[in-house]
Formats: sequence, structure tokens, C-alpha cells
Amino acid sequence: MPSYNLIAQSIELSLKAYLLSKGLTSRRLREQLLRHNLDGLMAKAEGLGLNDLVSLDDLDRQLVSGLSRYYEAHEFRYIKTGAKELPFWSLISPLAKRFTHELHDYCLVLLIGEADAHKRIETCGKF
Repeated sequence: MPSYNLIAQSIELSLKAYLLSKGLTSRRLREQLLRHNLDGLMAKAEGLGLNDLVSLDDLDRQLVSGLSRYYEAHEFRYIKTGAKELPFWSLISPLAKRFTHELHDYCLVLLIGEADAHKRIETCGKF
């Protein structure tokens, strides 16, 4: 369960970084409707053009949704008995990695500017 918590947190933070770049405030992201709601964050991000940077299909949305209800209820952090229908790790892990990789350059440019971002990417390589 800790691994699923971390992968869900990675997706959450990637989506929140994108939403912050689109003008949402930290306060808005802390509101109950978006707080740890991966479905809500994904819908909001897609509505603001996420698909221009990260190509997502219906399976990707289903994978995120499969994590969302458990993550939002903190079932990965605390012992909760009972069966869970979780996405296969072999599918959800690469999706989280795609979010990180495909949003990296975009967020870096916003953070330090285009010229400095290109220098850093050329010097360090992309992951």
C-alpha cells in the first residue's frame, strides 16, 4: 500500500504543478473538492489543456480513477481491511512517470525561463 500511496502522490503533485501554472491558487487546490481527489484534479487539468502536454487516453483516466477513491480516503496510508480493486502496478507506474517526464520541461521553463531551462536540459539531460 505505501507504494500505491507514493505513486498517487506523484500523480497528484504533477497535476497540481500543472494547475498552478495555469493560474489556480494554492488555496483553491487545498479546497475539499480538489484536495486529494485525483479524478477532480485530472478533469480540471484536462479542461485547462493538459492533453497538449501529456497524451492521455481512456485507459489512463481509468487508471487514475482506480487510485482516486482509495487515495482520497487515505486508504493507502492507514490500515483499512477489505478487498481493493487497484490498477496493475505495471500500468500505473509508467503513467506516473509520463506525467513527470512530459511536464518537466514545461514546468522548468515557467520556473527559470526558457533560455536557462534549455541550458539546464542540455547540460543535465532529461532524467
